[in-house]
Amino acid sequence: MIIACPDPHIERWYMADPEGFAVVVGATPPIKKRKCGREAYKSLLRNAIHQAGHLAPLGGIEFAPELVERMDLFQAGKSDKSLKVFTDELRNALNRWISLPEAL
Repeated sequence: MIIACPDPHIERWYMADPEGFAVVVGATPPIKKRKCGREAYKSLLRNAIHQAGHLAPLGGIEFAPELVERMDLFQAGKSDKSLKVFTDELRNALNRWISLPEAL
């Protein structure tokens, strides 16, 4: 299990790769470069989903698996520092785990 704490909010991570988001949802999300309240990111996510003609009864989280699968983590990390920190730390942890001696 991997736990990540997005800074500022998970909704921003969902929209961090606008091209991948557009492929999955059918609309390009407006991304703000500064932090703002959680409700602002929730609203941006919902609005982008609604503009594409979809319903989002759960606020957009229903698209999470597809968004994550389609996301270009390199590009997303360039647009969101906290996502880059997470992916870098995860990559480093996995590399350390892979290189552990078999005897453990």
